[in-house]
Amino acid sequence: MPIYPPRTPPFNCVICGVARPAYWTDPKHQDYPPLCFRCEQYQPYRQGPITINPDRRVAKQIAVLAQEIADEAHRQTHGGFYGRA
Repeated sequence: MPIYPPRTPPFNCVICGVARPAYWTDPKHQDYPPLCFRCEQYQPYRQGPITINPDRRVAKQIAVLAQEIADEAHRQTHGGFYGRA
């Protein structure tokens, strides 16, 4: 029987801004601050396959945050070619 970490306290995802965790989820798909599981796994710039391995999830979070910083820098430099809806 796997032992899961305790449930994370409420936080807002730094990419989508949604308050998380909004409801109970499977412990394997638990949000790791500062990103929600959806942004971590399903964004267009996600790296690698969808995974529940904690070490791989942390590595994916680093890649997603780095790409988001690069996208924001591009928006600031070039006047918003990648505007948000």
